[in-house]
Amino acid sequence: MDKLKIEYEIKERKDIIDKYLSEGTLDRGKAISKIQELRGKDMNVAVVTGATMLFGITSSEEATNERIIEELQMQIDILLAELADEGEDLNE
Repeated sequence: MDKLKIEYEIKERKDIIDKYLSEGTLDRGKAISKIQELRGKDMNVAVVTGATMLFGITSSEEATNERIIEELQMQIDILLAELADEGEDLNE
């Protein structure tokens, strides 16, 4: 993914998390959709998700709001690492 797309993906996830933390509401459908979408198009997310799912296999629909938020944050962390790698590639 290019830098702008990564930044957009991060912002979308942060917006969902911020709304949940400030208002206590979670659009579960949107959050689950974002999680599944990125799992399908980002190899790093797919690998990490595959590893973590071994320890807690739950369908997205059965996951608690807190688990969904944790997954979104994990995706943000992975994307931030990719963004840092993009910056390093530009400097080389």
